[in-house]
Amino acid sequence: MQNQVSLYFTPYCGTCESAMNFLDDHGIRYRSLDVLAHPDDMVELMHHHHGVHGTPVLVINNREIHQGFDPEEWADALGIP
Repeated sequence: MQNQVSLYFTPYCGTCESAMNFLDDHGIRYRSLDVLAHPDDMVELMHHHHGVHGTPVLVINNREIHQGFDPEEWADALGIP
């Protein structure tokens, strides 16, 4: 079963861009959520994911949260060798 992956990000965020490039480079399909363009996404992030409010935030299967971008941590969480 493939993971459902969401990435909360803000434009002009270098770390967010690196995170998106990482997912793209590894062929990971994900739902991108621009929290500046769509403030409801930020409300969802804060409400459903324990008050997290910084970006980038990787959410796997609607429960596993990774705030900030750590390539090794993300690879491990996503099962990337």
